[in-house]
Amino acid sequence: MYPAKVLKDGPPPGGKHASLNASLNASLNASLNASLNASLNAMILDANGFPGVFPKHKYEIVKRLQGLGHLCAMTGDGANAPTSSISLPSWFLSSLA
Repeated sequence: MYPAKVLKDGPPPGGKHASLNASLNASLNASLNASLNASLNAMILDANGFPGVFPKHKYEIVKRLQGLGHLCAMTGDGANAPTSSISLPSWFLSSLA
């Protein structure tokens, strides 16, 4: 039987149950992140456009598409935002000037 404090607060740090709990959480988080990344990449690839997207989200979309091997850029109101232009290669930015 476990004392009420252990049940409420969890295992003490450094105990055998604490390390098992940490490794289970780490593996669960890794598999969830991989699953979420795959489904988010699939949604981005299936989209016909991204209307009304904030500049920071445009940056994430472009970064993911480039990570999947696509050559892409962005347009719209947020294209001149500093976070958005970071995702474009410098040769592309200089050719626009």
